[in-house]
Amino acid sequence: MPSARKPSQSPPPRQPESDADNHAQAKTAATPTTRLGPGVNVPTDALEFSYSRSRGPGGQNVNKRNTRAELRVRVAALGLRDDATDRLRTLGASWLVGEGEDESLLIASDEYRSQKRNADGCLERLRSIIMRAKQRPRVRKKTKPSKGAIQRRIDEKKQTSEKKARRRKLDD
Repeated sequence: MPSARKPSQSPPPRQPESDADNHAQAKTAATPTTRLGPGVNVPTDALEFSYSRSRGPGGQNVNKRNTRAELRVRVAALGLRDDATDRLRTLGASWLVGEGEDESLLIASDEYRSQKRNADGCLERLRSIIMRAKQRPRVRKKTKPSKGAIQRRIDEKKQTSEKKARRRKLDD
């Protein structure tokens, strides 16, 4: 009679079939990601948060608590394609700091009284920038002006010409 497994026991771990499986399994386990939105996953170790005192009104809360959140993300760690990275540099130019390998986005938020909400605000802004950078711009299709549009343009030119001709002195 086969031994019945107790409900509290977990199933035996799946053995990788090859070194490639083993490497892939180790890689996914070693680099946890933060999901910012559909198709936007950022390695968690690439996100560096720092907190400081906020500014503006807020009474003692501002003076006592580090509620301002700053998020630093290396551009190279985002894993975007080259064209998307170029668009990211254009869209996020006001948040870019550093050059080369150290090029990072530095996003700050201090609009909320809570540290957590400010950190979430930084992540939301990062998500928005990445989503816009990933979208390829639409290619404009060249179109010909319609016959009506061409005719209206010519009629307008004739009217302007006649108006200017009426302004001239008449030769006797």
